[in-house]
Amino acid sequence: MKILSSLAFSLLFLSASAQQFLNGDFENTTSVGCNYNLANADFNLLMSNVVAYGPNEEMDIQTGGGCYGVAPSGQTFVSLAVQNDASLLVDAITLELAAPLVAGYQYTMSFYLTGNNDFGGNGDSIILGVSDVSNAFGQKIYTHFPNLTQWEQLTFSFTSPVTGQYVSVQNQGAVYGWTFVDDFVMQGKGTGVNPVSTDNISVVVIPGDRILCSSPMGLSHTSVYNTLGQLITSATDSKETVFNISGWSKGIYIVQCTDELGQTFNRKVSL
Repeated sequence: MKILSSLAFSLLFLSASAQQFLNGDFENTTSVGCNYNLANADFNLLMSNVVAYGPNEEMDIQTGGGCYGVAPSGQTFVSLAVQNDASLLVDAITLELAAPLVAGYQYTMSFYLTGNNDFGGNGDSIILGVSDVSNAFGQKIYTHFPNLTQWEQLTFSFTSPVTGQYVSVQNQGAVYGWTFVDDFVMQGKGTGVNPVSTDNISVVVIPGDRILCSSPMGLSHTSVYNTLGQLITSATDSKETVFNISGWSKGIYIVQCTDELGQTFNRKVSL
């Protein structure tokens, strides 16, 4: 049986499946009118595929234009605040994607942002991240200070620092601020080229038998995804990881290895 080393796989320009937010415009909600200062649990009962988890617990859902502004898309937007005292506690949410963003791939995202200072303060920057869980910020990808007088549609590109199915949104928490967001959209497909040398991380496929991933400095995490971005299997903490693939369906898979230095290696393999 022939063993194919990672050098046998060409460094093709990879494209991930197009990602979409499941409720990026916040229209999938049972909230009506102006719901202010919601505890996280109450917000989560009213809003689908968006999870509030911040320590401030004063989330707002504003619907229909009779609140503190009109949504730039549809009827509903949400607002997040920084506590107006020395604690500077922040609201925070994650928005769920249909499939995970892949670490090392480049994506383009757009969303609307504004702020309000009716209750004082000069505004606070919003920060976005990518997370692999729904109740944590993850790693930062973008920050922007809101225009306090009008909505702005912002578009930016980023390289996903981790593989994660959630985009997190929160205020920076530097000063008191009240920030409005709406209509999060992923633009097109993610693309990426493996940036890590094969001298550091090796992927070997024995067709019909197993996949071996190894690094002389050790692997902190190894995962295999299908072309839909679904996790097939994973392992942690090993110099060599072996996945038994004897029962797997034939097709294309993405092997993602992260070494102890934090370098992430994405390799497309065909079984």
